[in-house]
Amino acid sequence: MFPISLKKLKLKIENGVLTLSGEQKEEKKESSQENGSESYMSTSTFVSRSITLPTNIDEGTIQAKYEKGDILITLPKVMKEEKEKNHIPIH
Repeated sequence: MFPISLKKLKLKIENGVLTLSGEQKEEKKESSQENGSESYMSTSTFVSRSITLPTNIDEGTIQAKYEKGDILITLPKVMKEEKEKNHIPIH
């Protein structure tokens, strides 16, 4: 399971690079009644993964879904035109 909560994750695309990142902070404070001492522990985890997308990905229709601890990212391809617009066949 992903160590960072879903609310702390960010997914962005910039210059053809898709980046998933997140940061999780945890703080613990413990007191000992035996000797009157206190201890404080702070932990921070940062994760970032980036991939360069192929040029045939339609960046405007990328979708992300969180399911059972996994993140599913759908990268639709750009639909190719069946015929070139300015192409005139010669018979």
